[in-house]
Amino acid sequence: MSAKTIVEPRLRFADLVERKIVANRQSLKNWIDREGFPVGKRLGSNSRSWTESEVQRWIDGRTSDLKPSPNRQRIRKGGRQRKHAADHATA
Repeated sequence: MSAKTIVEPRLRFADLVERKIVANRQSLKNWIDREGFPVGKRLGSNSRSWTESEVQRWIDGRTSDLKPSPNRQRIRKGGRQRKHAADHATA
């Protein structure tokens, strides 16, 4: 009897976008260069793929402070928050 090899599914860039892991290719490149995102396997001159497990390990290894809250307001360089038009609407 021969042992069966289990082949793990691989994710392409479109899969990463669909799963909302990354929004664009530039962010992916920056993450590979600066954030430790796995390099993946080159499939051709213009394509890569990643195993689900290596992507999940990277996600699990990120700290929560690197994942900004969508409702958090940014603070300007001057240290004050921006005033929104809704806050100053006149009746």
